[in-house]
Amino acid sequence: MLAGYRITVFIGLVFGTFASMNQSLTNMPPEAKVWIYAANRILTLTEKEVIEQAGQAFTTSWTAHQQLLSASFDILHNLFLVIAVNEEVAAVSGCGIDKSVHFITEINKQYNLDLFNRMQLELWENDQVVPLSKQELSVRWQQGNVNPQTIVFNKTVQTKSDFDKEFKQTLDQSWVYKSLTNLVAG
Repeated sequence: MLAGYRITVFIGLVFGTFASMNQSLTNMPPEAKVWIYAANRILTLTEKEVIEQAGQAFTTSWTAHQQLLSASFDILHNLFLVIAVNEEVAAVSGCGIDKSVHFITEINKQYNLDLFNRMQLELWENDQVVPLSKQELSVRWQQGNVNPQTIVFNKTVQTKSDFDKEFKQTLDQSWVYKSLTNLVAG
C-alpha cells in the first residue's frame, strides 16, 4: 500500500505537482483538528524519511467527499505521527477520517509500531522521548525516578490550539497522575 504513496512522492518531487493544500503543523490555524499516534519505539532515520514521504503524499492527496483537504503530516521526536486538517478550507467528515485511519493502519502494519495503543505513555527523559507502559511508569514513580514535574505527552489533544498548549505537560497535569498517587496512598 505504501508503494503507491512512494510513487506519488516521487512524481510530486520530480514534476512539482504537489498541491498547495499540504501544510506544516506549525502553520495550521488554532482550530485545526489534530490526531496524534505514538510509536512503541523510536523510528530509525530511514523509517522516518519513508514514513514522512508517505505522510506528505497522503495529506497532499487526502480528500473528503471529493474535496481536497488542507492537511499536514509531521513526525515529532522520531516517535509521534501527527496529522492535522484545517476545516476552514474543507470539512474532514467521517469518510475522510476513515482514509486517515486506513493510512495509519498501513504504516502500523508495515513497521510494527503499535500506533493504536492508547495506554502507552511517553515521557521526556535525557532530552528524548521514552515510550513506556503505565506499569513501567508506576515502577519509575515508586523508585523516585519520575515526579509530578516530569514532562509527559498528551496524545488526546484535538485541536492545534490544544496541541500548542497541552501536548507537553507535567505529569501532575496528566490523566495518569491520579492513579500513580493512589499507589502511594494505597
